[in-house]
Amino acid sequence: MLRSAVFLIVLGVYACPTSADVWTFETPSENVQCVVGEGIDSSDITCTIIERSGPPAVTRPPGCNIKGWGHTFRMDQRGPVEVLCVEIDRDQSGFSRAEYGVTGEFGGFKCYSSRKGFECRNLDGNGFFLSRRKQIVFTNGVMAKSTPGNSPQTDKNQQKEVAAAPSSPTHVPVLERGSANGLPTCTIGIVSNLRGKNNVFLAVRSGPDKKFQRVAELKNGEEVLVFDRRGDWAGVVYQTKDVECSARKIRRVPYPNQGWVHTNWLKDIAG
Repeated sequence: MLRSAVFLIVLGVYACPTSADVWTFETPSENVQCVVGEGIDSSDITCTIIERSGPPAVTRPPGCNIKGWGHTFRMDQRGPVEVLCVEIDRDQSGFSRAEYGVTGEFGGFKCYSSRKGFECRNLDGNGFFLSRRKQIVFTNGVMAKSTPGNSPQTDKNQQKEVAAAPSSPTHVPVLERGSANGLPTCTIGIVSNLRGKNNVFLAVRSGPDKKFQRVAELKNGEEVLVFDRRGDWAGVVYQTKDVECSARKIRRVPYPNQGWVHTNWLKDIAG
């Protein structure tokens, strides 16, 4: 686990993992929670600020009408910051703590936790600063400010770069929440209540929103394994045999047939 003050001083241990590693941490206030994915060739970090005020860090994209806009920030070790159009998901699964006054360097990121807020940058100098009163996105080391009218005020070059940054990723991985006590980390769900005469299906999408790409279709009665939840969306593994639900720490679900379905058409099965 990050491992409290380890966010910090010894995070270099995780800079070169032999396989994909997912771990989590939060600030002492529990108001900023982050999920880090580290692989051999690439890494990413997603941070959510639970309670925030002031204008969003960047302009709300067209069609994003959720209440949680402006709370969740994501970036790879290279490339721009993405502000995700996803609902706030306050995870209570025991994040490790990034103590105030410590700096962590891992997977191409450098992050600093302080009482003023949490700041993280990638190899390109892109990054974000998160606090209750202010959220800032940095593009090539330059701050993109947001006015009460919700429009970034930048010079022309910076404005082009901010506008070019995608408003959401093309794929949101399903996470398996580890269980140290040996309890199953997934549940069974059955597709149900789909109504219609012809070719009715439940869309499996690449992220927890109807705007994400459809990657598969499920019919009434098909079983899935539910590993993750984001608001009204469930992260599932579908049409896969011999799935293990026994990870002892958080990780990306390792099965290719994974995605997100709306829970309105998913019936939970106990046991």
